[in-house]
Amino acid sequence: MDTTRATVIHSGIRIEVISILWMIIEMAVSIGAGISAGSILLTAFGIDSLIEVVSGGILLWRLRVESLGGDVDRIERAEHRASWIVAITLGLL
Repeated sequence: MDTTRATVIHSGIRIEVISILWMIIEMAVSIGAGISAGSILLTAFGIDSLIEVVSGGILLWRLRVESLGGDVDRIERAEHRASWIVAITLGLL
């Protein structure tokens, strides 16, 4: 892997980690506030954030496969698997 691609992948990993952390906070606050206020919509928003966390985790896994120097076949299998799982989670949203 060339250094430019490696740099971009590491940047993507950092961005994805920040996104996941943000979604975890969003999920916890939304579900907690929703339960506290008796709001079904706010609780549902928190559950929506949980689905986004799962999707983000899959994308993070996909980037890690490439960053660890997997061969092309392994990277393509991870890409295919991640695409399907993310499509399913987005369908759940």
